[in-house]
Amino acid sequence: MRLIISNTFLILTVCLLTACRKEKVYNSANYKIDSITMRKNYNSEYEVNPHNLHKVHAFYMQETDSVLLGINHQLYSNYLAKNNKFDSAYYYLTRANDHFKNNDRKRFFNSIRKISLTNRVNLLAHSKIEIEKLKDIPLENEKVKQLYIDVFSLPILQEEDPAKYEKEVNYLMNIDGELENTIRRGTLVENYLTGELNKYLIRKSNYDKIIKRSTKRINELLKENRTSEDLFFTSLFYTIYAKIYLHDASIHNDLNLYQSHLKTVPTKESEALYYYLKAKYYQSISVPDSVSSNFKKALNISRETNNFIYEHQILQQLIATNTLNTKEYTNDYIKINDSLLTYKNYVHDFIFETNSNTLKLKTEQQLIQKQNLNVTAFTFILLFSVVLYYFIYRNVKTRQLARKHREYLNEKTQMYKYLIDIKEQMDASILKENNNTKQLIDQNAILKINDLLQFFDSNETDLDLLQDKIKEIEDESRSISHIISTTNYKTVDLSYIINEIKKQYASFIKIETFTDNTIILSDLEFKTLLRIMLFTYKFIDKIKYKENSICFISIYKTKKKNIYKIWINRSLSLNEELITFLNDRSIQFELIKENQETTLLINIS
Repeated sequence: MRLIISNTFLILTVCLLTACRKEKVYNSANYKIDSITMRKNYNSEYEVNPHNLHKVHAFYMQETDSVLLGINHQLYSNYLAKNNKFDSAYYYLTRANDHFKNNDRKRFFNSIRKISLTNRVNLLAHSKIEIEKLKDIPLENEKVKQLYIDVFSLPILQEEDPAKYEKEVNYLMNIDGELENTIRRGTLVENYLTGELNKYLIRKSNYDKIIKRSTKRINELLKENRTSEDLFFTSLFYTIYAKIYLHDASIHNDLNLYQSHLKTVPTKESEALYYYLKAKYYQSISVPDSVSSNFKKALNISRETNNFIYEHQILQQLIATNTLNTKEYTNDYIKINDSLLTYKNYVHDFIFETNSNTLKLKTEQQLIQKQNLNVTAFTFILLFSVVLYYFIYRNVKTRQLARKHREYLNEKTQMYKYLIDIKEQMDASILKENNNTKQLIDQNAILKINDLLQFFDSNETDLDLLQDKIKEIEDESRSISHIISTTNYKTVDLSYIINEIKKQYASFIKIETFTDNTIILSDLEFKTLLRIMLFTYKFIDKIKYKENSICFISIYKTKKKNIYKIWINRSLSLNEELITFLNDRSIQFELIKENQETTLLINIS
């Protein structure tokens, strides 16, 4: 009996210690050890289900250590980037920075990830802003800090200062010693630099140097058994690409090496690039059927992963090589080109140092615009109030009528405030239209009020005539309101609209926003968008008092549609009122509920 009791006690002790070990992750985390476990969990989960790592991300959101929380967001961002969800990937990197406020090193390298992402989709203006912020983050080794800044500034230098870019590339190409070891230790920076240097050598047609550098690195990676990394496939890609142009006979060995490791590719992009290279090889030896079939395989893989950047490039090749289906591929190319141009043009909508004067001018113009409209509306309302007040004072018998006019006046005031708010969202180029509006109000409304005031100077007042005159002013104000509200504005500041939502709910929940400012809305679409804004307030009101609520609102362009997306880290359903609101206004929407997340996609095209 004593033996049974002793064994039972031992089992309970072991169970208790095991339970404490599980809780350790959340109460006494050691990020250097636990982050390794976290990375392993992400990698194993990615192998099982590369399209959904939300479970492992949600699991580690229970952490209490801020660094571990930040690393969790970083790893989740990597997965999103692999699935070409660039806006969401950037969002989670931003959240990671919030957790690294007290860790300069982590914050520095997390910002490097953000720059790598914005460089990838050609948002160079945003990269430039982030690099400027990066310079203010202290790092224990200033040489390492400058090295990273130099590497990830290459696309910006290429665009702004070609001479300095040329000098910087040659410096980085011949770097050695401790800095070379620094690059070798950082998989992200080495892979990125490998791509940038090889692109430079391709432009210089220096294919021999590409082969020499890449072959050496491939052999080193093979010895280190690092064939599942991006760096291995990047080096292999540029080796094959160079050998195609040199008609190097050893290219078959490289293609076979690439094919033998396709099962371990880190992303589908690497698989698509294999078939792209095969097509280019067959093109160099004039085998049209193999060219077309391999380009099609690459295209299908790109479409599976929604990688419009590679899809755009492959369609260009198919148009040039496949004469039978040129029309079909041209149509597809035109459609996908819209998505690509969205990212290329987006750079012009970011505010950075070189256009700060333009920003200042635009801000002043918008301020003048707001002041002008406020003065005009206030003058109109004030004069109309004077008329009504005078009318009530002189004519006791018409007080009931005056009360109705006062109610009307309040409604009219709200309407003008609404119109002024809408006007604030327009581009500074519509100032001329605002002046016309002021002139319209002055000539068609205020002059009529002045005429009406003259009737009060007479000893006897004709109440019927006064009511007719007031009705005439009402009709004129309705006409003016119609002219203002139906003006066909071509540019709408979408960021202003959704950031207003962010501001209003700032004290309740955390809201992040992302806007593609290249989207141009027609008059009809803008009215639809205003209705959707009203719906957003109703939707967010459902969670605004719940703790730890996070919302992400974005407006972006897909292949055929402009999408307004609301993501909330809670499982929500649309009640009958909200569904009726959307259906009655013929608004197309899709509600996606996954685990403890809700995503609402609304078509604003």
